[in-house]
Amino acid sequence: MSEANKQLHFNSLPILCDECKGFEPECPLCEGTGLIVLNETTGEFESVNMIHLDHRTYVTFGQDHIHTVNGKIFDRNCVAVINCHNSVNGRALAFEFFGDKFCFEYPESKFDFDSMKYFPRGFIEVN
Repeated sequence: MSEANKQLHFNSLPILCDECKGFEPECPLCEGTGLIVLNETTGEFESVNMIHLDHRTYVTFGQDHIHTVNGKIFDRNCVAVINCHNSVNGRALAFEFFGDKFCFEYPESKFDFDSMKYFPRGFIEVN
């Protein structure tokens, strides 16, 4: 992939895969990541595996918030980790994955890693 093409991918924010909604590990469109990006050069959607996501957003859940995404269970005892482009993209993806049923969303720079003692299941990556 050319450097110019990588930059175009990087500038396109990932969206939830319309084909499988992130629930099929063998999805030909998203390659099991659950996320796709628009290649602005070709006009085609491609897997986020084609781009580099270098920020993280951390999501916590309330007592009654239980989600299954990409075959993983997210609840009050874990912290979801969303790989993203930036904090705005991370927040948008949190709503894509969990709707409005989560407690807090933190960009990596604001997350208090000392609070992990309250999450016995630890970090679980969403994408």
